[in-house]
Amino acid sequence: MESLLTMYEAYGESKYLDMFVRCAGNVIDRRDDFRNERGLSAPSDTYARTPTWSTAAYNVPSDKKPYAHLVHTASITYPMAKFAAIVNTNPDLIDVKVTGGRRFKDLTMKQAADQLVELVSESILFHDDMWQEDPIMGWCYKERANAPVDWRGTILALNMQSLPGKTLAQLYVATGDEKYLDRVEKIAAFYKKCLQENKTLGAKKWRYNTLLRQQYKDTLREDVTHSAVSVSFPYDCYVNQMSSPVDMIFEEADMVQFARAFSRDICAVPHVLRSGVNYGKQNWDLKTNMMPNRPAKMNSFDCSRWIPFTQFDPMVYHLAGELFAQNVYSKGVLGRNQPIPLANLIKYAGRLIPVTMRYYKVPGWLAGGVSTQNNKSYMMAVSTDGTVWGAPSGDSLKPVSYKLKSGYRTRLLLSGNNANEASGGLIALMEDVRSKEKSIQRLAWQNGTFVDQGSALTVLKSTSLIARGSFTEKGLKDIGALDSIARQLLIYRYTPATGKWELQRSVSLALSIPLTSRVIAISAGDLNHDGVDELVVAAGSRISDAITVSVIDLTNSSNSITMGLDSSVKRVEGLTAGNFDEQGNLEIAVFTDSQARIYHIKNQQLEPIGNEQFMDAALRKAIFIQSLSADHQLIILRNEDPSVVTYLPADTSRSTN
Repeated sequence: MESLLTMYEAYGESKYLDMFVRCAGNVIDRRDDFRNERGLSAPSDTYARTPTWSTAAYNVPSDKKPYAHLVHTASITYPMAKFAAIVNTNPDLIDVKVTGGRRFKDLTMKQAADQLVELVSESILFHDDMWQEDPIMGWCYKERANAPVDWRGTILALNMQSLPGKTLAQLYVATGDEKYLDRVEKIAAFYKKCLQENKTLGAKKWRYNTLLRQQYKDTLREDVTHSAVSVSFPYDCYVNQMSSPVDMIFEEADMVQFARAFSRDICAVPHVLRSGVNYGKQNWDLKTNMMPNRPAKMNSFDCSRWIPFTQFDPMVYHLAGELFAQNVYSKGVLGRNQPIPLANLIKYAGRLIPVTMRYYKVPGWLAGGVSTQNNKSYMMAVSTDGTVWGAPSGDSLKPVSYKLKSGYRTRLLLSGNNANEASGGLIALMEDVRSKEKSIQRLAWQNGTFVDQGSALTVLKSTSLIARGSFTEKGLKDIGALDSIARQLLIYRYTPATGKWELQRSVSLALSIPLTSRVIAISAGDLNHDGVDELVVAAGSRISDAITVSVIDLTNSSNSITMGLDSSVKRVEGLTAGNFDEQGNLEIAVFTDSQARIYHIKNQQLEPIGNEQFMDAALRKAIFIQSLSADHQLIILRNEDPSVVTYLPADTSRSTN
């Protein structure tokens, strides 16, 4: 239910609320006091007709009767209270009709919200006897003295205070009733007594249950999953601007410190998770999938509810997103039940969402590309030790041969069909190890290995980069070879009928690339929407730190554009042209060591439209491949901890989930 509300917040489409109401109705029908209405069996105990969802799962062995836990009641009713808050604060939703389900069918959203407020209030108030004043901690929830659980009579842990706290917060937003705010304020006061500051990290720290510290010592660390639940109450208070008569209950500075509890403590090292807040004795290294004293189940490492704190520290998203992109994490922690992480990844994404990430035991990456054959995409890569790797798109790369071609060193691989042939393949810029002669070679991926298709094109030794595009004629692909000394692009086309390469034209780039500049990276794409591709060039000055990006119209130089990047950019790792926002137009992504700067052409100018943040040094010496497939995926071969990461545009991910 919660993920449907998150998707509504991401999209603003009422269909998610309609589905939510149907789900909520089914859940209400299964509340203990309503089960007989649907012919469902009811628990035969003293709680059988209470407005809760009881269970015996956590009971002591001597007592088998189902028991209603506050934490479960609040967890179930929180989305219902939040739905009511959404509807009651949005006039456009009030008269929208519910289209399905049984309990709320044909009601308006407002009518469903009002009923849910009443039902949620009933469920939460059932636990009012647990709301007590402790002489040290003040008002808080305590477990009943006769509860059939090990922690009977004790103050509930922080996460168990959080869930009713944020449910009450949503009830206040939905109704404006001060009785809910009063209790929220008291829970917040309890919270603040449990929190400490890790001054070294500028982060919050806390225990699972502060008052039980002496009894259980350091075994009562707050694990990753419970910590994310614990911080959700302060988060809800802040984003709903809840305040006491004097000031905000929680302030932005608190949110920043909570965010850092994840980005600087729990996941201080990328892809390494500590097993708790301020606890470094048991770490899970995702790169090796190693962990000392590994538990049988890894569900205490779920960080999905930390993702909303991206608003206060962008690193939270990238650290968490790359964890979920790793199969060993997503399957190990959540199995296939992933609606909340998916919804949070979508809602808080920039333009790109990491969807797969895998590590490889290689010294580094030299080149990469994507081959398309029979409507299937194949990922290819060459590691710096000369090993060639390949696999169907989305699968783990496997070594397919030791050398791409004996006696040659691969400089670059280009995605796509071999020039203008129907079959898939790659174009490689290769260097003869002995003579240093360079050539462009056509390679095909057939039956799990590479096949040299012959007809190599010898190019100048000063050829440093190549790009593939329709540079001279619509629909026909060319290869542009950059002569870095003469600052010119030699455009070649391979004709299958003759089996020969032919020089189409030579284009001087001197106007866009001064003699004092060196070319860092090139790419190609139809940025002007005229059917012919432009050459995109990133160049750095040899006499200063200045970096420029040029879009060069090879058919009409007067349409070319050059823009200097701001002085904060000291290094460009690469660039690519791709459809990063799924709006049908190509954008340019210029990669630095920690972010991609996205530009598009508007009024004959390169206009920045946003930045995509990455982890520090994640892009250093990386290789960037823009897939030719319909989903416009971006593939990054990282040399910092060698790995391959695949990203999809956020709008693509939204449309498929």
